[in-house]
Amino acid sequence: MTEKLWILLMPDFVTTDKVIADGVYYSAEKSQELYENGITPAIPPPAHSVVHNQENLSSWHDKAVNYINEKGTVYSLHKKYGYGSRALVEAQFSRIKRCIGSSLKSIKIESQKREAIIIGNILNL
Repeated sequence: MTEKLWILLMPDFVTTDKVIADGVYYSAEKSQELYENGITPAIPPPAHSVVHNQENLSSWHDKAVNYINEKGTVYSLHKKYGYGSRALVEAQFSRIKRCIGSSLKSIKIESQKREAIIIGNILNL
């Protein structure tokens, strides 16, 4: 699935206030974009990250790196932004894949939206 395709599959009534992802998905630019759109990026920066002090380009990155440096460990950032709930999400995706497989069967986006809703309803029974 491409990077932006998941947005097309999200129902219109779903809002997002936080994105939790593994550190391999970290990008200072993308984290800043999320932050500017009112979404908290709970994605840990790399261990070798430094403060850039570039206004409007790295305010979220600098905030995260400063917090880690202040507390002395990346786990403080995990705790502050709820990174631990990522394991629950991973477990739910594992459950879904074991029940229905690892991909949607429909080809068209509209059909995939309906398929995802049906799968969610079945799993919630």
